[in-house]
Amino acid sequence: MTSINFRAIKPPRLKSSVLFAAYNQAAEKFSKRIIQPEFETVWTDPPPFKVENKGGGKDVQWDTYADNEILFYNNEGTAIRWALMSSDWSSQTKPGRIPARPGRGHVVIAGRAAMTARGIAPRPGIEGRHWDKQIVAKEQKPYEREVLKELSDAVGGAWA
Repeated sequence: MTSINFRAIKPPRLKSSVLFAAYNQAAEKFSKRIIQPEFETVWTDPPPFKVENKGGGKDVQWDTYADNEILFYNNEGTAIRWALMSSDWSSQTKPGRIPARPGRGHVVIAGRAAMTARGIAPRPGIEGRHWDKQIVAKEQKPYEREVLKELSDAVGGAWA
């Protein structure tokens, strides 16, 4: 899980409720655009990344994380893989890249029991994609601009 952090300096005349409403409005827009379209090109049921407010007071923190078991393991990586893939296997994703592409190949044998019954040792694990870190790197500045825009709109465009 990776976080997008934003520290607010609230002007004395601005109500806290206005400030937090602007945060929430910006986060709502932010969470809707988070990498989902880039997964929809190759996943029939795109696994979501969640954006969750963990902050309070002057510090606001939005945690991004995979809310899907397969995506979690692809994001974090694994030490070993209890699956044997076909020789033409090509993953849909690559480490360090958000966009996905069509993969190819298929699973030949899956599961620890199936592989050990055939005397096959586990394969090297999945290299973590670390999409959460890439999302934060890509979205931190746009999120800050979005918060400032929402604050500006909330106080009638008087500042920002």
